[in-house]
Amino acid sequence: MRIHGIDSDQVQAWQAGALDAHQQVPVRRRADQAGLPCRHCLGPIEAGADFLVLSHRPFDTCQPYAEQGPILLHADACPAYTSDALPPLFARWNPLFLRAYGADDWIRYGDVRMCEGGQLLASAAPLLADPEVGRLQVRSIWGCFLFEIARS
Repeated sequence: MRIHGIDSDQVQAWQAGALDAHQQVPVRRRADQAGLPCRHCLGPIEAGADFLVLSHRPFDTCQPYAEQGPILLHADACPAYTSDALPPLFARWNPLFLRAYGADDWIRYGDVRMCEGGQLLASAAPLLADPEVGRLQVRSIWGCFLFEIARS
């Protein structure tokens, strides 16, 4: 199992001013609190740091289940997160939602799970063992994309 944030090339493009999923320039803000989640390094954005708010569609093509929504990123370069360990920031998030999608990127309604951060990987394992599952996304209670979990 591999956990990863948004692709570094895409993040660097947005940090350089590329348009988001709504064809708008990402909005630059300053964090007034610590702990906002960057979707690239999967770590917290510190209070006082600049960050970007933009619309992201974590799918390659448009189709009915290719949702897009707001995400946050560090405004400046940060390291990509790729690991088999849950990012510490999300270990204490409750609840988290796992959404399984088929190879066609259509949601698999029977394979959506709500779990506590500490149970995320145990909940993801049987979903990833199913060969019909093409991708597994982790989302917040509000439906916002957080990161993906892929097969190793």
